[in-house]
Formats: sequence, C-alpha cells, structure tokens
Amino acid sequence: MERQEECDVHTAELAAAPEPATGVPVAVAATEEDPTIFESRVHGEHLVAKLTANNSFLADIKSGYEHDSLFAKVLKQPDQHAAFMIHDQLIWSCN
Repeated sequence: MERQEECDVHTAELAAAPEPATGVPVAVAATEEDPTIFESRVHGEHLVAKLTANNSFLADIKSGYEHDSLFAKVLKQPDQHAAFMIHDQLIWSCN
C-alpha cells in the first residue's frame, strides 16, 4: 500500500464529511442600537498617554535597537531598508 501524504488524508476526511446545513437562520438579538465601529470599540484608558507617562518605556525601546541585529542595521542605513521608516527615533514597519 502506498503511503499517503498527511494533506491527502486531511483532504479525504474533509471530502467525506457531511456538508453543513445551509439556510439555517442564525439567532441575533434584536436591539434598537446600530453602533458604528468607532462606537463599538472599548473605551478604556488612552494607551499612548499611559505609555508616554513612563518615559523609560520609549527610552528602553530606543536603547534596545543597538542590541538588535536587524534594527541596528536599519538605524545605520535606513535608505537600504524600505520595509521600515524612522519617526521620532522609533522604527516603524511599512505595510
């Protein structure tokens, strides 16, 4: 008997599984509210204010760059690393 690859076994299992029921209504609680995405987000403490209140946090990040093999290279030659940008002495990745 020929050995089957794991992905082939998984594919066969999926093919043999019954199809999920379609058209089954999903119960959703009816409310008068229709919040926007901004209204739905958590209203907690302002993260930037919390992190910048402790000056050592950003200083620790900046001082750690010289000990990181990648970020040390980015700081030395930022024009050679298009995937990153430096703003306020912080390295940001460009997506």
